[in-house]
Amino acid sequence: MSTLVYSFRVDWAEKYGDREAILLSNLQFWIARNKANGKHCYDGRTWTYNTRAAYRKLFPFWSEDQLKRLFASLIERGILVRGEYNENAYDRTAWHAFANEEEFLSVEFIDEAKSPAQAGEIAQSTGRNRPLLTDRKPDSKPDVVAADAAPTPPKKALKAKARTSLSEDWNLGDRDREYALSEGVPAARLAREVQRFRDHHISKGSLMADWSAAWRTWVGNYLKWNPSTEQALQDGEQARWTALYEFFDKTGRWREAAYGPPPYTPGHRGPRKQQPQQAALI
Repeated sequence: MSTLVYSFRVDWAEKYGDREAILLSNLQFWIARNKANGKHCYDGRTWTYNTRAAYRKLFPFWSEDQLKRLFASLIERGILVRGEYNENAYDRTAWHAFANEEEFLSVEFIDEAKSPAQAGEIAQSTGRNRPLLTDRKPDSKPDVVAADAAPTPPKKALKAKARTSLSEDWNLGDRDREYALSEGVPAARLAREVQRFRDHHISKGSLMADWSAAWRTWVGNYLKWNPSTEQALQDGEQARWTALYEFFDKTGRWREAAYGPPPYTPGHRGPRKQQPQQAALI
């Protein structure tokens, strides 16, 4: 079993702390290589990413809470920035970059350094701990290739789909409307749900790469919590007319401005279309 070797810059340890320096050296390794290969370059910065589980394997001597505190501290101090460039909106893989990339990548990264002095007080990783320094997700190719491998032209970085906010005049497209109706959202309820969806995400400042997918999720949640919406609307409508008729029978009064022509007259919108005696003759 190989021995794992960790290294860091002395000046970083003095300035930021020894733990922070170890983490920064790992991030520098990958960000420098990504920058050289033209990988993960978004919004003017070069990024590296990993999952929490992968970081725990990289640094088994730190707990998950300790790692969270280290990243939070470096972000709060303006050393790192966090981003989200995952293709899947529900993918929570963490992306990090240097806030001042020029400062942290200004020293040339020397591979296979034989001593700290030769590396300008930077003891770099040996071949034995290369498998630990990962910047990849499961089943993807590693960023580092063998030293004797033939050089290949850097691949053009894939641009992650931009996340956008929801505008105040946003409305459903035809496909999203048809989807909601086909899934069972009552037509009488659709406009209200569109308004609730818009207000919810604008108030939260939500950023989404695919708002149609977000709407489909909203529809699913609506149907989950309102399985009998159509029946409830019908029951509510019937109860409303029943109350109006009881008031009409007792007082003879009818709010025509609100409910249209009174019962038994042409154009009446409720179920009492005919006088009771007329209905009995049919």
